[in-house]
Amino acid sequence: MDVTIPSLADLGGNQCCVFSGATTAGDGRVFFQPMTSDYVGVFDPSTNAFSTIATTYADGTPFTLDWKFHGVPVNLRDGRVLFPPKQCDIGLLDPDTDTFITVKTGTSGCNNALQGAVLIDDGRVVITPYGGGQIVVFDPSTNTATAMNLPLSGNAFLLGAKAGDGRVVFPPNFSNQFGIFDPDTNTIEARTVDPMHTHNSLGYYRFIGAVTAGDGRVVFVPSQTLDVGVFNPWNDTFTTMRTPPMLCDDDAVECQAAWMVSGIQDPKGRVVLLSFRAHHILIFDHRTDSLHTVDVNNGFGGLSAALPDGRIVIPPGARDSVGIFDPSTDTFSTLGSGLPPTEFAAITATDDGRVVLVPYNGDGPIGVIGFEPCDASAPPQNGGVGTCGSNLPYGSSCAVECDDRYEATGLTTCSADGYVPASCVCSPHTAACCDAMNDMGLLQPTYCSSCY
Repeated sequence: MDVTIPSLADLGGNQCCVFSGATTAGDGRVFFQPMTSDYVGVFDPSTNAFSTIATTYADGTPFTLDWKFHGVPVNLRDGRVLFPPKQCDIGLLDPDTDTFITVKTGTSGCNNALQGAVLIDDGRVVITPYGGGQIVVFDPSTNTATAMNLPLSGNAFLLGAKAGDGRVVFPPNFSNQFGIFDPDTNTIEARTVDPMHTHNSLGYYRFIGAVTAGDGRVVFVPSQTLDVGVFNPWNDTFTTMRTPPMLCDDDAVECQAAWMVSGIQDPKGRVVLLSFRAHHILIFDHRTDSLHTVDVNNGFGGLSAALPDGRIVIPPGARDSVGIFDPSTDTFSTLGSGLPPTEFAAITATDDGRVVLVPYNGDGPIGVIGFEPCDASAPPQNGGVGTCGSNLPYGSSCAVECDDRYEATGLTTCSADGYVPASCVCSPHTAACCDAMNDMGLLQPTYCSSCY
């Protein structure tokens, strides 16, 4: 379904880059992170309605700067949403009051200074550097931000990740070093990434982000390199793994770089890497220390979301449908058709199992894709509804309650196979042991009777 949003002029946005991401907050609503828009977008799944909240500075004056926020929004422990700054202002949205304020980062420079944020174990947020030579640590308990200088050569470090030991690692984009922030000591150290393959002659655009694997290691998302970087926090080592041969672009030529644009952890703890240009999804399996590919149509990629059933929904990118990757079978499929290419920046999942496409270019409608909940409120014969109800989220399951001497055939599920209810059948140890005469005078088994 499409949900109408205000015009580009009403949003105060540029011709592109209206929103750059989204998150589902604790109250179930989806909040769209503004890039050039002067408003936070709000989608309410309970009413399928779209509304806006004006962006303002702390003193209440309008916050109309372009290129406001970038990266994945962070849900703070106090229920607020933090929008990572692209320049000098952190965005804070309070869903309880639908109010928005900004907090200054305190960095020495503003233009493209920061990009991305990571929630750490003590509740603070580390805002990762891009071109400014500093990181920022934001403390929600005091609404204060502290800038720290980087002891690193070069610049541009993108979209960090929290390692298994609690440290934050941010990979190099324009540098031959990566940074590690230790929240226990509030210190930053540098590690080198050479030697490694880099397609760009200047060594630029090596990695475009990082994702934590199921064992706590941090995987660097390769852009203009053929090497995946892996930082192991348990022994403080950095290694690289060469990607398998891959085909790129519409003419299916051999990739000279991985060209990955994002990554996400799947239910197995593996890291799934996505590319606009490659004809493959690249998967790092932490259990076997291996890389393998899954064939897809090129053109899909971006900030993706996981459904309750574990499947990963991928933005359309240059295609007219969304991609669906199923980690349980390592298979790829598509859903929908006729979506405008390059119109959506990201995808986020709602609590009821639907996915919302975040508009990026222009002011077309947001997309809300299927994955509707199921009505599981009808009790089974010889039983009751149990934990089931009228709004069973897509990709989830519930348990019915069965009468005495009956047992459930399994769980009631709501998935790609539709609504599959469980039944209540005789427990094996209470099957008939005596006969009863029916109304025609014939003997027949009495199942689930009191006869043992």
